[in-house]
This record gives sequence, C-alpha cells and structure tokens, in this order.
Amino acid sequence: MDAIVHTYSRMDTQLVLSALTKAVRFQRPAVGLLLHSDRGSQ
Repeated sequence: MDAIVHTYSRMDTQLVLSALTKAVRFQRPAVGLLLHSDRGSQ
C-alpha cells in the first residue's frame, strides 16, 4: 500500500470522511461501533 500525504490548512468535510472511510476499511470495527465527534476542538 502506497502512502499518500496531503496538506490541508483546515479539516474539511472531505478530509474527515476520507479518514473515517479508510479507518473503517482497514480496521473493520465490530457491529455497533459508536462514533464520537468532538466538534469545535480544532
């Protein structure tokens, strides 16, 4: 797997969705996973 590095000045929706999608694909979490979003922390 090749690593792709992107530089962003802020966390936008596409970046967050991409990271979440990759995490779910590679980690395969159990059914019932809860996602906590700490909105406004950045």
